[in-house]
Amino acid sequence: MISLKRLIDGQSESLLKAALDAFGSAITAMATASLIVYPQTSTIFKGRLDQLRLQLTPSASPEAMIQIGRQVDFELDHWSRQVGDSHQQSAVEVKQILELVAEMAQSVADRDSRYGQQFLQIGDAMLQIAELEDLREIRNSLAKNSTALKSCLVQMESDGKLSVAKLRLEMADYQVRLQLAELEASTDGLTKLYNRRGIDGHLTQLVKQRQLFCVAILDLNRFKYVNDTYGHQTGDDVLRQFSGELRACASSGEVVARWGGDEFMLVLETPLSEARLRAGVILDKVQGSYNVDGGRGPVTIQVTSSAGIAEWDESETMTALIGRADAAMYENKAAKKRGNRS
Repeated sequence: MISLKRLIDGQSESLLKAALDAFGSAITAMATASLIVYPQTSTIFKGRLDQLRLQLTPSASPEAMIQIGRQVDFELDHWSRQVGDSHQQSAVEVKQILELVAEMAQSVADRDSRYGQQFLQIGDAMLQIAELEDLREIRNSLAKNSTALKSCLVQMESDGKLSVAKLRLEMADYQVRLQLAELEASTDGLTKLYNRRGIDGHLTQLVKQRQLFCVAILDLNRFKYVNDTYGHQTGDDVLRQFSGELRACASSGEVVARWGGDEFMLVLETPLSEARLRAGVILDKVQGSYNVDGGRGPVTIQVTSSAGIAEWDESETMTALIGRADAAMYENKAAKKRGNRS
């Protein structure tokens, strides 16, 4: 009986672990797929799913598991609505562009039709002149139609200049709108820093230029505690303020981005030794007390972070470089935890 009980208990633990792993894998797959499907609105969504994934532990109660499932459903529904709204806005932009193209096409067609009719009238008049026998009548008719032809050509030239000027203005407007759309697609909605797409583009340019640079990954310590204690709105407020401080501390040539969740990236175009010193200076400035809305009133939260830095090796991929920086960051975070225990 004891052996049978142990067997049943062992199977229950295996089934629980398998269920937790499957649930966690599904959450991770949704988070990863969201970045691929629509990166513009998915950084925050992925960060929140990652936080929920970390709560899936064997010690979690059934009520906690149910709450996690409900929270996943809520986040998925909220994200899908954001994607739908964004697609709807894109559809409006496309419709406006098509309407303008149609308007310009109609304008050209109307102009050609109008002047085409005038040319036909002048052509008919020429045929009638050819049938005249009186030289005076021929001369008078030619003078009259010559004036009409010159007037038509002058008007066509004027209309052409106006059309070209209008087209240039409209093209300039579209250029601005396209630049704004590109900027929006490369910017994190919460912090207004570069998102993954934006920082990837910057790193790609540095690689093409064979520019020496280092990547620093920054992670806020105990950020999950802030969300669990005060709520996600307070957590978002912390992220916004931290991002503002990080941006203010960055010098010319130093680029900051929100890598995802409570992780940030700092790109420094210096050798590793200088990058470590510079990152240390920046961390000293951005860490400290942050006054935020705690839901029931203002609260002060002590914000600290861990960092890992890696210098680009021309023989490695961006994935490998960021992986090295990420590993160094986790090593730094673990060292701080050991230091706190001692």
